[in-house]
Amino acid sequence: MKLNPLEKRTFWLHMLFSFVEGLTRGILALNAYVLLKSLNGSNQQVGYLFTITWGIMVLTVIFAILARNTKQIKQLLIIMAFITRGPLILFALFPLFLQNGYNQAFAQNLFLIIFLFYFFSQPFFMPIVNLVLKSNYSKDKFGRLFGYSNMVRNGMTLLGTFLFAILLELDNEAYSYVYPIIGLVGIISIYLFNRIDFSTYNPVIAGSFFRKLSVSFRKLWDILLKNKPYRDFEIGFVFYGIAFMMTDSVVKIFMEDYLKLDYITISLYENLRWVFAIGLTPVFSLLVDKIDPRKFGMFTFFALALYLLFMGLTQYLDFTFAIAGYNLHITILVSIFFFGVFTSTMGILWGIGSSYFCKAHEAADYQAVHMSLTGIRALFFPLIGIAIYEHFSYSVNFAIGIACLLLGILAFYISIRRYKFQ
Repeated sequence: MKLNPLEKRTFWLHMLFSFVEGLTRGILALNAYVLLKSLNGSNQQVGYLFTITWGIMVLTVIFAILARNTKQIKQLLIIMAFITRGPLILFALFPLFLQNGYNQAFAQNLFLIIFLFYFFSQPFFMPIVNLVLKSNYSKDKFGRLFGYSNMVRNGMTLLGTFLFAILLELDNEAYSYVYPIIGLVGIISIYLFNRIDFSTYNPVIAGSFFRKLSVSFRKLWDILLKNKPYRDFEIGFVFYGIAFMMTDSVVKIFMEDYLKLDYITISLYENLRWVFAIGLTPVFSLLVDKIDPRKFGMFTFFALALYLLFMGLTQYLDFTFAIAGYNLHITILVSIFFFGVFTSTMGILWGIGSSYFCKAHEAADYQAVHMSLTGIRALFFPLIGIAIYEHFSYSVNFAIGIACLLLGILAFYISIRRYKFQ
């Protein structure tokens, strides 16, 4: 594949950015387990953690306005990097807090506050990444180049999860020095991304911030009203988002509380997921440029439904075998395979799927709609999922998740029959 100079520079800088971000993501993949196992957090606190992780995206529109209406976008990115990643350094003080009379509840609450700051980076950085890549890559290369970078990110995620799990198994307080390090590394990753050409970013709305906000909300509403294939794409994602947010935190509790897994076994399952995802990403990267994103989404949602199905079956068909002294559950392994398929496809679909319904200069607006709707769902459904599990069972939670995914598939199917993808 031949790249022009702009595409080549963008690709390699985005590759380096993905390398660092993948390592960070791999370490943070064990967040819920650190809260549960190392800090003795509650189920509700795990629910709050997932609400923080995704709910903050409701602010995407506001951050998009801030980003698109400053001439100093690169300086603003660096400032936001320090605001969102810098607080991770406070984890170095956690052993000191716990040894000097601070109760565990203080540490648990500070844990959530620090990650509230960290996840502010999601709604700010992601629309910018989407717009820059959409503008700098030609249409026929967009999905493939993004997929290659995503494959690198997934590989580093695997490595980060594995190494962090080993450290936690050896030292229950390993988070107190690992999190500060990834905070500093995260700032470096934004610096690397900042070296990409940002010439497409120019102020576009005149007037006060509130006028900009009003204009942006009208624009986003118009997108949903007028672009019917994209509206249906988001309807399908509503059902998917409800399913994922209701079940993801409960799966973590299931692994810790029901199966009583240690850090190493958890990391083995997580890493198998990433092995499958990395192996399949090149295939799906080629496919995403050639088919309707809604068809791609149907396949993605079905893979997640199978993941939840086999995860739930572990309660009833609990067959295990031992490798190097660690017991592995057969149904969990099957489940993890489908989760790997889901991870591979959703990594592409969620990141750039909305961009296929618009022109290059509209990519940030479409991603802002996508992420804002994600944030709205996340304000409610992680805690609703916890409540369903606590009042009923794991099985009821997983079954509702599967039903929502099937509704999402149906929404895409109906949309495809009504509206052709351009």
